[in-house]
Amino acid sequence: MATFSPAFFINPKGQVLYVGRSHISAIIKNPKKFGFPKEWIEAQYKRFGERMGQEGKAREFIIRNLIEDGWIHIRRYGDNHWNFNVWNTTGKVKEYIKKFARAMIKGTNDFKEEVVEMPANIFKMFLKRTQKTTMDDIANGLVIVEDRRKKGIYSIKFVESLDEMNDIRIIDKYLK
Repeated sequence: MATFSPAFFINPKGQVLYVGRSHISAIIKNPKKFGFPKEWIEAQYKRFGERMGQEGKAREFIIRNLIEDGWIHIRRYGDNHWNFNVWNTTGKVKEYIKKFARAMIKGTNDFKEEVVEMPANIFKMFLKRTQKTTMDDIANGLVIVEDRRKKGIYSIKFVESLDEMNDIRIIDKYLK
């Protein structure tokens, strides 16, 4: 697979948005889709003394706001790994991440993850702490990420079968 770094968001309703290669460019071009007035985005760049669209503190602040509101920020880094930035790992967030991983492995009209053992990192916001897993484990529901409510520290529990995962609804839409 050629080096390619697609960027995605999953909104709080579970809809996946492909945003090309730049999350912030998509937000700037479609602020209403992300729930922001254009003036608010411009004000953040002005506040941080950065030019519009710059990958700096204003970008981080804007994306943090989205993540705090339940959006999931996703990037595939070439042939290296996936990153998921989330606010928490409870409820629907787990479902959405699993559904996304399954869709990427099965393939959509535009994307297919051909390396099912591609490493995947789940971050709480932009903190340095992460949990490492694979897209296949996420897609198959064999990883449960638990928030221990201690400064973004998570634990990963590997399970033997999907029967052990009664707190996660099985999503079979992409398996048909």
